[in-house]
Amino acid sequence: MVQLAGAWRRYRLPLLVGAAGAVVVAGFAYVLYVPSPASLPPHGGPPPIPYDRIEGLDLIFSYTADAGNHNASGYLSPSPECDPCPFDATPGTGWAFSFNLTNNDTAPHAVQEISVVAPFVLDSTSPSLPATIAANGTVTFSLEVTDPPSPGYYFLDGSIDAY
Repeated sequence: MVQLAGAWRRYRLPLLVGAAGAVVVAGFAYVLYVPSPASLPPHGGPPPIPYDRIEGLDLIFSYTADAGNHNASGYLSPSPECDPCPFDATPGTGWAFSFNLTNNDTAPHAVQEISVVAPFVLDSTSPSLPATIAANGTVTFSLEVTDPPSPGYYFLDGSIDAY
């Protein structure tokens, strides 16, 4: 027992210094490998990005009844889709996409307006509006849209107004 006490006195300083050094090294390793809170995404959100990520689009049909036409709603199809989505774009730049609309009625109908919701901007439509779609006919529409100016994740919403 006396020998153990002597050994303890003799080696306690190097043991304490070694244990303290191990704690310092472990703490330093933790600081190096744990990201700072500022670099983490907000709770539940995607990480920040330096570009616009266009996730998809949703253009909703809005029908105005016309006494001279057979159907008051449901005559246009299909709902436009974004074939390249998701895709990345430079903030504030433009992109174009096309889609076909088919008039499933036996009377002609016209697309009066196509609109998009901010922060997107609709730059142009082709053909120019209003555009008539013949009975049981199909027309290809092309839209040029400017992306939001701030980087982030976006979904293009808008409407197609027809009568």
